[in-house]
Amino acid sequence: MTIPSTQLAQAQLAQASLIGNIGGGVMSAAGSYYGAQEQQGNLEFQSKMSGINADIADTNANTLLTIGNANADAIRTVGDYNAKMAELGAQSALLTGQNQVMQQTLRAGQVAGTQRAVMAARGVDLGEGSAAEVQASTEMMKDIDTHTIQYNAMGQALGYREQGMNAKLQSGVQAMNVQSNAEMGALSQRSQAVGLNATGAMESASAEGISPAGSAAGTLLTSAGKVAQSWYRYQQSSGSGDPLGDFIKKNGWA
Repeated sequence: MTIPSTQLAQAQLAQASLIGNIGGGVMSAAGSYYGAQEQQGNLEFQSKMSGINADIADTNANTLLTIGNANADAIRTVGDYNAKMAELGAQSALLTGQNQVMQQTLRAGQVAGTQRAVMAARGVDLGEGSAAEVQASTEMMKDIDTHTIQYNAMGQALGYREQGMNAKLQSGVQAMNVQSNAEMGALSQRSQAVGLNATGAMESASAEGISPAGSAAGTLLTSAGKVAQSWYRYQQSSGSGDPLGDFIKKNGWA
């Protein structure tokens, strides 16, 4: 039986379409498989990098706290040292004042003794009149000088102690600021680490949710509809089920 040329052409087109759809489906499935595999690998890599960056952030937080505490301790140590030195200055000022009082008392005693000796040599009654007034004036000047020396010594000591208090106060405030900044920096790093760990967990879960084989199977299922349509058209266009085979056999080519 001779196959009409139109039917033969239709059969050839249907067969070519069938072969093309089968090949295209296989290639698409392969592309889906390797694409899903690459996406899965990228997500796993990103998850590991997120974990590494989270560890780095935690390390940075610990480092910030360690350095901050060390700096704060050093600042307090300097403040304590300055306060102690100021206290030593205060004690030295008071001791110097005491020595000056002693020296002033000795000098005043020498002056009073000289005055009494001179007045006695002249026959002046030391307990009356101008002689008594001179001695009283000398004693009063001694007391004034003594109080002045003590007042100056106490003023110097107070100045030193005020410096010591300021040194401790300033060092305490500075140390507190250093520690506060370190804690804020550490908190920021730890917050970043938490976020990175959460991101890494989501990336890992996304990677586990990807199935290269499943992607390939899904693509094949999508392509199966096109292959079925091509097969149907091929069957409809062939009279004997294999028009090309019949044509080749009839012409003695097989």
